[in-house]
Amino acid sequence: MKPNINRERLADCFTALAHISSPSFAEDAVFAYVRSALEALGCEAELQDYGRGKNLIAYLPATDPALPALALAAHADTVEPCAQVRVIRDGDRLSSDGTTILGGDDKAAIAEIIEALAVITENHLPHGRIEVIVTSAEEVGLVGAKHLDMARIQAAYCLVLDSSGEIGSTATASPYHTEFVIEFCGKKAHAGIEPEKGASAIAAQAQVIHDFPTGRLDAHSVANFGSVKGGGANNIVPDHVVLTGEIRSHDKKLLDEHCARLLEACRISEEKFKTKNILTVTPEYDGFSVAPDHPLIAVVRAAAEACGLPFSAFVTGGGSDANIISARGVSCLNLACGMHAVHTNEEYVLISEMEKMSALLVSILCGKIALIKS
Repeated sequence: MKPNINRERLADCFTALAHISSPSFAEDAVFAYVRSALEALGCEAELQDYGRGKNLIAYLPATDPALPALALAAHADTVEPCAQVRVIRDGDRLSSDGTTILGGDDKAAIAEIIEALAVITENHLPHGRIEVIVTSAEEVGLVGAKHLDMARIQAAYCLVLDSSGEIGSTATASPYHTEFVIEFCGKKAHAGIEPEKGASAIAAQAQVIHDFPTGRLDAHSVANFGSVKGGGANNIVPDHVVLTGEIRSHDKKLLDEHCARLLEACRISEEKFKTKNILTVTPEYDGFSVAPDHPLIAVVRAAAEACGLPFSAFVTGGGSDANIISARGVSCLNLACGMHAVHTNEEYVLISEMEKMSALLVSILCGKIALIKS
């Protein structure tokens, strides 16, 4: 199946979305645009207000109840600077004027979903229940997804559109992610007169950094120190430093082992420098991994082949809403959707790639999804 995608309608939809400023927790205008577009296509849509922000949940009723339900997910927020975006079109390429981000992450996905549903409805293509999830505040810790009301989701399968890469490729695994804060509490003293009466928080944190190497820890795990704050005057033994960082691993057991190593490094440093070292570990999200023979992979592979697209599966070191939704019992893949140089002012998308992604979605929703027995 190679559906005819309306290239100009797709480009116009993306451009309209890109022009809407939508920093995290301020996505209302995007939700209004998307809700209007989906309802015009026959979707039932509602906003889930979770207090700090909102999520948009919509569905298109099945025309063929024999086909299984499938959810499509994207996020409405973008990184900053995202105010007064001016989209520049140069042939196939859409970019900003260089003073802001573009918003392809993740507005390309939203435009592709809307176009796919438009093609399905105007051509009366048979389909199962199609659910659309647009979350808020993804860029600041997957907050919207963490508050998503799963009671409103019927689909057992979800395609998250929030990855870079060639159209037809998908992330099938993402790591567990935990963040940590270490507070080093020492004792002040005059560094020139009686340094031996002090306990250096900086020396204590330096010992931890020495004893806990960062970077690629093993084939499955990475770690990083992100910030160091503290200290004061050069003639005072510093009594307070805060060190922050993260550990990621595709193996939960390895993640726990690395956290234990970090705790041991803190203990050794505390004993050596007579400080009090307080380690706080905060899990951010669980990892997910989809087996090569999972039916959702078969669906995407078959749809890609039907559209003349190369299929590939890869393991990512980043996180997305797929991590959260997967942990809530819904099988997820994170599909590449045509975003390039994301989180920079050099970000761009190609209309031809968005066309391919919309066509891939139609092929999945109206044909290859039948590979999953409902």
